[in-house]
Amino acid sequence: MASAIVQGIGIGLAVAVPIGPMGVLCINRTLSLGPRSGLATGFGAATVHLFYSFLAVLGFGVAARAWLDDSTRAFSLVSALVLFWFALRAFRRSAPPGGSCAVERVCLICAYVSAIAFGLTNPSTIVLLAAAFPALADMGDPEVAPLLAAGVFIGSIGWWVILVMLVAQCRVRFGAGLIGISHRISALALAGLGVLMLVNAVERAV
Repeated sequence: MASAIVQGIGIGLAVAVPIGPMGVLCINRTLSLGPRSGLATGFGAATVHLFYSFLAVLGFGVAARAWLDDSTRAFSLVSALVLFWFALRAFRRSAPPGGSCAVERVCLICAYVSAIAFGLTNPSTIVLLAAAFPALADMGDPEVAPLLAAGVFIGSIGWWVILVMLVAQCRVRFGAGLIGISHRISALALAGLGVLMLVNAVERAV
């Protein structure tokens, strides 16, 4: 039982640690909106990892992988458009003024839900989890499967917590001017990733 959790944590870390579009988004939100928004984004990403892991351990790994492979072009196109939207918002964002608790809760919910929506269509997440499907499928024991999927979630969320804590420390040391510059840099990074995904979608269409 414990080995299933440990294996799941390893898979969760392997999927979450590579800095891709979701990592850039998490960093941007942590710098501009604060650690809570970054954590909400990370929890959204970890929720997606948990969902795909359950597909694999419940025996849908092969079918899901084939469907994901066939749908990669569409996912790349959708992700490119979403990244362009995130990039535009990051470019226009200014340091957030103090708001009410109600507004903060809405922002956190939006951060969580948007991270789930983006994670479900993010080709980077899909490719990494598709590579992990065989390892997840090998642990298809009904008693072990929930522990393995839980381990993936723990490993994933563990990384997002570490990333947000590191970025939050940098945020404390940044002035408003440097935070504004970070918005521009992350906006360019998100837009660049969007261009790469758009090119990938076009190449698959040819």
